[in-house]
Amino acid sequence: MLNRDIFPCFACKPSCFIECNARDSTTNGGLIYNGGVENRLIDRIGMFFYIVGGGALLIFFVSFAAGSTEALLFLFGIGMILFGRTLRRKEGPPPPSARFGAMRSIQSKRDKRRQEKEEREKAKKRQSLS
Repeated sequence: MLNRDIFPCFACKPSCFIECNARDSTTNGGLIYNGGVENRLIDRIGMFFYIVGGGALLIFFVSFAAGSTEALLFLFGIGMILFGRTLRRKEGPPPPSARFGAMRSIQSKRDKRRQEKEEREKAKKRQSLS
């Protein structure tokens, strides 16, 4: 575990140190907050296992085409890819930010008004046809 007093999070301002626990780990470029450094390192290790597994599978398929099949290469490649997948597995996407909340609310109000106007016009057309 890294020392939280030394590494700034840069989530709210450059001089902010890791004391703003309400911040999300994705907003600070993967520095220390919420295990960001550890998560990035684990992601890179997972990608390494993907590459090693893919290389082993490639060698297996080339050896299969040449006629000297090595089944251990296939098993090793699949195992490395699965292990890399487990290391790189992400949780769900972060919750949407409220950055454009005001614009969204204005847009939703406008859409409601437009929909109500269309419904009134449809009702008038129905009445005129009856």
